[in-house]
Amino acid sequence: MASQALHCDTAPTRERVSNNYLRRKEAAARLREKFGFGSTATLNKLACIGGGPPFRKVGSRVALYDPTDLDDWAISKLGRPQTSTSDVLATGFNPKECA
Repeated sequence: MASQALHCDTAPTRERVSNNYLRRKEAAARLREKFGFGSTATLNKLACIGGGPPFRKVGSRVALYDPTDLDDWAISKLGRPQTSTSDVLATGFNPKECA
């Protein structure tokens, strides 16, 4: 069988390949600077358990993040604008349900 490249819907295409992928430490710094949250430890954990921003692997150890994916993920984590902490209570949120 001749060497054939495997293709997948999530494989980068020439249009999708970014020239400015960020390593995990740089990705965390970008999140903190732009959105006020994010740490290398959090990105490490979320890469293991899921729920973090999408990343690509280089070899077995290096994770690379596309800045656009980071921004989209961070925006998805932000809550709606509020004018006071009691705004949450007005929406019917019951903290006891989360305990």
